[in-house]
Amino acid sequence: MNEPQNVKFKPGKILDGKWIIIELIGKGAMGEVYRAHQTNLKRDVAIKIISDDVMSEIADDPEELDIAFGRFQREVQTMAQVRHINVLTIYDYGEIKESDGTGESRTAYIVMEFIPGNSLRFTLSEDGLDDVPELYGEWVRDYFMPLLDGVEILHINKIIHRDLKPENIFLDGDIPKIADFGLARSQQIKAVTCSIEMLGTLAYMSPEQCADFKYAGYTTDIYALGKILFEAVNGTLTKKAVPFTSVCINNPQTDFLKEMSKIIKRATAEKPSDRYQTVQELRTDLQRSLLRFSGEYNGEPADAHTKNHISKMVSDKQIKIFAIGIIIVIALIVAADFYDYFYMTDSTPGLDETVYTETSEKPDYRHIVVAEGNSVLAETILGKDGSRLVLTGDVQSTTEEKFLFYMDNRKITNFLFLEFLHNVKEEITVKNGIVRHGGKIVIYIGDGSAAEDNIIFEHDSFHLKNQDDGSKPVSRVTYHGAQMYAIQYGKELLTDKEWQYGYRYHLANLAQKKTVEPEIERKDDFNMMMHNTSFAPERPNDQIVLDNMGQTFKEWVSLIPSAEGDAPVSSKDATPISGVMDSSRVDQGGQPLIRFPWEGFDDVGFRTKIPVVKK
Repeated sequence: MNEPQNVKFKPGKILDGKWIIIELIGKGAMGEVYRAHQTNLKRDVAIKIISDDVMSEIADDPEELDIAFGRFQREVQTMAQVRHINVLTIYDYGEIKESDGTGESRTAYIVMEFIPGNSLRFTLSEDGLDDVPELYGEWVRDYFMPLLDGVEILHINKIIHRDLKPENIFLDGDIPKIADFGLARSQQIKAVTCSIEMLGTLAYMSPEQCADFKYAGYTTDIYALGKILFEAVNGTLTKKAVPFTSVCINNPQTDFLKEMSKIIKRATAEKPSDRYQTVQELRTDLQRSLLRFSGEYNGEPADAHTKNHISKMVSDKQIKIFAIGIIIVIALIVAADFYDYFYMTDSTPGLDETVYTETSEKPDYRHIVVAEGNSVLAETILGKDGSRLVLTGDVQSTTEEKFLFYMDNRKITNFLFLEFLHNVKEEITVKNGIVRHGGKIVIYIGDGSAAEDNIIFEHDSFHLKNQDDGSKPVSRVTYHGAQMYAIQYGKELLTDKEWQYGYRYHLANLAQKKTVEPEIERKDDFNMMMHNTSFAPERPNDQIVLDNMGQTFKEWVSLIPSAEGDAPVSSKDATPISGVMDSSRVDQGGQPLIRFPWEGFDDVGFRTKIPVVKK
């Protein structure tokens, strides 16, 4: 293959003494992308520069030159705001000045993650997948849903990409990564204009972006996503396709394709107000259609305007992998409990053993509290991690209680999680701001530069960036990390139904303490609160229930299928699915928000439990 003549760098050129240019791997209207080798870290990287073609056109126009460099620098600032598995990572930025005898040239460059694989275009069929809806469903699940995660994190960071298309989505194995932020706009960075090219790609460009670039908002990205979704089922968008219009599947033959056609039509609506307003809304309808298509959903027909947020679907492959992981974890717990039973004492400091005892000898391999006879359990106990757990449920109740356990009275804090990381330091690794245990992500700690980076890793040790944040709930912990923490201290995560029960139970107790009518028995008041989703007008302020339970922070839960009604099923009998809960989910019927177990969020923490068994 012949190297293009009009390129800035030739193979073998060294930038800033550490990047050796290997080859040109891409060239667009604005920039050139090279594969290079970073000598000090011994890794391949991608280096993007403003192309010489553009530079030659604007070299004599200082205003256009400043605009080009301003936009290029903005791309760096935009990309640097985001760290996510579905977004390309930026490593460095710089400028070099060179003299060619006639004057001095200026070149800016970005050093990025190098992805040797193909783009999303490689996964698309030229003829579309409308005749094989099963493959279309798999494509949506495996590639499009993770793509939504990447776009959503951009929007959370107030970034609008404005040039989403298959060629700008790279594949790292099967993981899609959003790249090419040349047209991206961040609301936190001063915008620039540019007159040297058409801003965007016509086939995926929304009408408002074409009419006036500055009016391209978040729904512009939704429009492009709809076009990609359409292209996957209908076939490659050719130059004959009419741009800036709404599209749908022509004559869909199955119920699944009919639902997908409705979703595509709304996503690509010509008026921004008629489209999905958020990625979450689009995800919800896709999730519902996929679940129904796979025979796992029996609810109402798909409605694009629904406010029931069912989140990301866990694929069969992911569930199998997750189930294997659960089996391995259980095996490790059995081994640990075997050791505890024979070599460790059963007593826990500060607990009255005549009332209840802690044991490791149990059929479902959990640390439990055993209530003997009619003994009264303590209102609170101290966990092995130092957390204070509060009794949830009434051991003296004459009715059959479905739930009885101790739960943390506060979400796990940065202090507690930091201590946990120290305890398991030999079992985990830290790389690029991500803490892993084996192949599973435990927590995203970042590099310490972001305000949300509460825990940092320096001098081969974990630290709190700000000691004042130690008592705040730990965030960015994955479901895997929360589960690992619980297992480390002989505890468990709450299931979704246990979380709802705990929220209502302590809300009811709070109402009982505040009542001014002594003739109303606690049992009646409790039952009224526990079995009604709509609470009485004198409902107390939710924000004072168990450390703001379910308010500003969501919490990880395990979704365990039920045997009958609301009765819990042992975690050993079913494969748990990760999800998050907050008070709004309780009021809306209790449906958790499903999340992948490797995800971490700034507003999601967790708390743990110790089950109680009555004898």
